[in-house]
Amino acid sequence: MSKVNLKEFEDLLELWKVLFTLDDSFYFKILLELNLDSLDSIATYRYIIRFLELWGVKQSAIRLNPQELCRKIIEFKPILNELETSLIYTNLNEVKTKIEYAFESFSSIKYVGPTSASKILHLLKPSFFVMWDRAIAKYYGCDMTMEGYFNFLTKMKEVINKLLKQYSEKYLNEKPEEALLRKYGGKSLTKLIDEYNWLKTRIWLNKVIKLVKQSSF
Repeated sequence: MSKVNLKEFEDLLELWKVLFTLDDSFYFKILLELNLDSLDSIATYRYIIRFLELWGVKQSAIRLNPQELCRKIIEFKPILNELETSLIYTNLNEVKTKIEYAFESFSSIKYVGPTSASKILHLLKPSFFVMWDRAIAKYYGCDMTMEGYFNFLTKMKEVINKLLKQYSEKYLNEKPEEALLRKYGGKSLTKLIDEYNWLKTRIWLNKVIKLVKQSSF
């Protein structure tokens, strides 16, 4: 894993703001309207499966059974409620078993797998779980298993804390987490690091950066 760099982090998040405003609108709408206390198969399809379709796993998402996924989410609500709200304030070793169990249970659902499992878990606990895909896992040297996902979350907590430290030092801000939330429209740190990871690991990124620089944005 390469050393995290605040400037690159900020540059890539600015690029995200230019390119993915529609994605952000859809993402925030889901977080606003998704209610686990009244979840049914219709809401599971409307919010979670549609999110998977638009977030890069359409071919598998369209084959998912909404009823089965809904049942699994309802079954896991007690475990999710036992986890802290925020990744960065959690002693991950104390909840290692719960994290791995949740990840394995969702990824083992037919047509879900490790990438979609992380996306589902993120929607269920947005400030705790970080999304990944095969390219991101490879970049951080993590296997796409339940143990690999736990290691990935551990690394993400470390990366986020390093970024917060750099942000605090650069801008002389004693509350960097709050400052980043304001700067990026209320997105959680786990969502921001996902945007950074996703853009960082796309092979076409240089072409897009060149186009953006040539545009009038």
